[in-house]
Amino acid sequence: MVLLFLMIVAGIVTGFLSYFLGGPSIAFFFSNQYKASINYFKILSVFYIPIIPVAMFLNNILVYFEEAKKYLLSTFITLLSILIFYPILIKMYSLDGAVIATIITGFVYTLSSFIFVAISLNNKFRAEMI
Repeated sequence: MVLLFLMIVAGIVTGFLSYFLGGPSIAFFFSNQYKASINYFKILSVFYIPIIPVAMFLNNILVYFEEAKKYLLSTFITLLSILIFYPILIKMYSLDGAVIATIITGFVYTLSSFIFVAISLNNKFRAEMI
């Protein structure tokens, strides 16, 4: 539980730093021609970057419990969401759609990982009780 908390904190800190340092970094490294991307990056730093460490941690739990099939299924569900949302939203909303699709797939990735970890932990504790 402590490690999950630390991953949540790491995601929030990374998102916070990305939000405030991402704009100047983009302007410094890529000149003014990428200035329009700063707002998109800020949106991703609030809604996408903080949740990815949590999803990665949850998938590591699946690997630890030797639940490779559930890990693969979580990855496959995320792939399906990418294949569904990106083409539709990019066609409808262009760059805004790409940002929205990225956020949606990040949440799908985290949610599917969480569901499979909950199922795995439930099965492990149920097996120990018997």
